[in-house]
Amino acid sequence: MKRYSPLTDDQIRLLDEIDFPWVVDPYEARWDAKYQELVDFYNKNGHLWVERPSALYSWIITQRRKRRGKGGTIPLTNEQIRLLDEIDFPWTPTEGRRQRESFERKWQSRYQELADFYKEHGHLKVKYQSSLYYWTVTQRRRRRGEGGRTPLTDEQIQLMDEIHFSWTPQNKGQREE
Repeated sequence: MKRYSPLTDDQIRLLDEIDFPWVVDPYEARWDAKYQELVDFYNKNGHLWVERPSALYSWIITQRRKRRGKGGTIPLTNEQIRLLDEIDFPWTPTEGRRQRESFERKWQSRYQELADFYKEHGHLKVKYQSSLYYWTVTQRRRRRGEGGRTPLTDEQIQLMDEIHFSWTPQNKGQREE
């Protein structure tokens, strides 16, 4: 007895040739969705120190437990470990703290670059489309809390204010070349 399928035998053969996943594992699909959420967070923020409490923070803790084989959970596959390693996943809280400290050092370095520019030129009109220009755009977005970015700290805002950083740039249509 032949089973009814809306697909023709040729269509099924073509899908088989590209290893089409006929059965989707719901656990794997949920893991993939959370992993993609973490990748998106990383791409927006440049780090993986997710604020708690949040579902993504809890997922990170769970991945650490799974890697250690703790808590009666299904262990991570080698492929999942490889994917997490690709985005510098912090396997221990200590690694997470190191990433945060590195992120803060990078922020301080870029801030110092901007402060030096101000000291030398007496203004903050950095070259349009330079890396420093994009950094200043990101700081404005972080202050406004846009795009899921990690907000600026009060200390960072104060430092930017001390060099007369404009949170709402003047002459939006004019760009320094």
